Amino acid sequence: MAAMNTDPRYIRVRSRLNDAALELVMQKPADSITVSELTRTAGVSRTTFYQHGESPAQFVADVVVDIIQPHLDEFVEAISHASENYLLRWREIYVGMLVALKDNYDVVNRIFAGHRQSVVIGYVSERLTQTFEAYVEEFQARLEGEQISELWKEMAIAQQVYNLVAVIVAWLRTDMEESPEVVVNTYLTLAPPWQLARFEDGGTLSLKRTRAVSDIVADSYRLKTEGKTLG
Repeated sequence: MAAMNTDPRYIRVRSRLNDAALELVMQKPADSITVSELTRTAGVSRTTFYQHGESPAQFVADVVVDIIQPHLDEFVEAISHASENYLLRWREIYVGMLVALKDNYDVVNRIFAGHRQSVVIGYVSERLTQTFEAYVEEFQARLEGEQISELWKEMAIAQQVYNLVAVIVAWLRTDMEESPEVVVNTYLTLAPPWQLARFEDGGTLSLKRTRAVSDIVADSYRLKTEGKTLG
């Protein structure tokens, strides 16, 4: 994952550009925001803008990715400390991410309202790819006695990015009527088998062992009714 620029001035300007993108996306289609509009709203020069990005679409994408990034980071953290309860923890994180998206329905809907292949969604996918690269690498590190190819890794990363975008788009198209829990349970019936692999007590896993979706949902319901949470 690319290193983040921690210079305070850089962060302040970036924040102004992101705030301006959020303001503008509530006024007009995301893909139609121009450099002139964004720089004027943010109060920065075009030269400064190009020091931070190449397209307003990048900053619009930042708006939605920043909403879910803490949860994406939790995915990576969870798999790096995985145990046999990993999939229940994964489900909790995914539900929390969808709750955050629903809490920001207006802006998320504006960003994803256009065509799925929009420039903004392309930048969202680019940002997601950085996180899921780390996720798949952690998954690979947990495999015991199995070798996976570079092709497998690239497919797995692309699959995770596409699936998350597809979940958001599909949920929006149904007006987010279903609860985050129902959305996650539905996704689990479609998830790639490798993502449902069981972790052993020692934290290793095999692609040959997968959890039944019914087991994951049943375990989650049991813990909820018992008033327990997963750390």
